[in-house]
Amino acid sequence: MVTAEQTILQLQGISKSFADKRVVYPLDLDIRHGEFITLLGPSGCGKTTLLRLIAGFERPDGGTIRLAGRDITRLPPNQRPVNTVFQSYALFPHMSVFDNVAYGLRAERRPRAEVESRVREVLNMVQLGELAGRRPEAVAAYAALANRNPDSGSIQEAYADLLLDGDDITDLQYFYTEIYAAI
Repeated sequence: MVTAEQTILQLQGISKSFADKRVVYPLDLDIRHGEFITLLGPSGCGKTTLLRLIAGFERPDGGTIRLAGRDITRLPPNQRPVNTVFQSYALFPHMSVFDNVAYGLRAERRPRAEVESRVREVLNMVQLGELAGRRPEAVAAYAALANRNPDSGSIQEAYADLLLDGDDITDLQYFYTEIYAAI
């Protein structure tokens, strides 16, 4: 059982440069189970690079990344139990909302009944039927909700270019809190 005091994601001395430009300066950060954090800063300050480091799409120049106490610094993205939703939300236009949300679970070869149950739970929770046509970016965020795991994290960049109001962000924070509280 994961407790609120348990550090779920720990960054120790993480740094990254591209050519001669330092993008992420040595950074230490502990995120505890159930915390909801936001990275704020101007364009080019390293927010996306930090998310890409955590997800495994970039290799750090230095430091370690631990997820639930396990060093994942050198693991490839497909072996990290981290859900990532970037600004370009990578939906499959030929697939239904259900299939887009279920994609990650199916890729992990989860049992059919579990996929069905989790996807229906999330779609019912967020009333996606009303939102699908008007906010397709939400599908990617809700797909990450379906892939809940007490030893995983969820990295969101889907909101950077959106005109979401405070209620939308509060709703997403509530949904994440509800999903992780149910684990």
